[in-house]
Amino acid sequence: MCIRDRLMGLWARYPVGVAPGLGITAFFAYYVCGPAGLTWQAGLGAVFISGLVFFLLTVTRIRQFIVNAVPIDLKLSIVVGIGAFIALIGMKSAGLVIADPSTFVALGNVTQPEVQLSVFCFFLTAALMVKGFRAAMLIGILATTALGVILGVTELPKGAWVSLTLPDISAVFMQMDLQGALSHGLLSIIFTLTMVDLFDNMGVLIGLARKCGFMRPDGEIRNLDKAFITDSIGTMFSACMGTTTATSYLESASGVAAGGRTGLTAVTTAGCFVLALFFIPLVGVVPALSLIHISEPTRRTPISYAVFCLKKKKYFFGLPAKSYK
Repeated sequence: MCIRDRLMGLWARYPVGVAPGLGITAFFAYYVCGPAGLTWQAGLGAVFISGLVFFLLTVTRIRQFIVNAVPIDLKLSIVVGIGAFIALIGMKSAGLVIADPSTFVALGNVTQPEVQLSVFCFFLTAALMVKGFRAAMLIGILATTALGVILGVTELPKGAWVSLTLPDISAVFMQMDLQGALSHGLLSIIFTLTMVDLFDNMGVLIGLARKCGFMRPDGEIRNLDKAFITDSIGTMFSACMGTTTATSYLESASGVAAGGRTGLTAVTTAGCFVLALFFIPLVGVVPALSLIHISEPTRRTPISYAVFCLKKKKYFFGLPAKSYK
């Protein structure tokens, strides 16, 4: 992840973090290595091949052509759609909404302390964003974590808070099976990985590029080809390291909202992830924004990110969007 972030920052000069996508990881774990009946080595081979396909689509400028062919209004709508979808994920993860057979969604149990912490974090973060605090999301997470510890919702790590032992990746390093991926006829899986990553990256980069000022009035995005090449190289590198398809992370919006506009943001993110390796026990209490599915505090983050995305429309909740910049 650190190498991919540095490449994105130093070469593409985008304030965007790159890491294995959680959605694609779920597809890999629960379908490719599940009902599809394939080994994880063959699955990693499919990931590597999809990364190679990404690279070829980029150097031939087909990916850029697809993005530039999308009308500007649709590009803005993609960002708003992502915001609405992430808001739903955040509210569901926090327990604010639950599944309902009649209406699909219903109000959750608002008397639960987890739900109340979610509401507290949302309004605290939203208030700080309106007031112009650059670290609004970070303050919201830290404040909610501290309150969760006080109320007994979040537990502090047991034992040492600092670990000097680095993860051992020898069991998965360079274990991809390219021949197995091709012999099993994984065209449908490779196609799925390719298409999901293509449109996933397109939506994320369009939203962040517009916020950063990288999008021209005609809708074209500066350095988009370099960002796509970084993504494709990152995917091939991920397969070599034993992880799934790399993608530009939505959570990069937190850094952009805090003022990140250059590749230095991505390089700094890479450095912080290196330091985080030595504080893995603490990560479970105050996780990074990218770990939205691991612990309670960060389940509030997607809702705040949705506010960031929904600001792309001219009006936000009936009021001029400029009031929420």
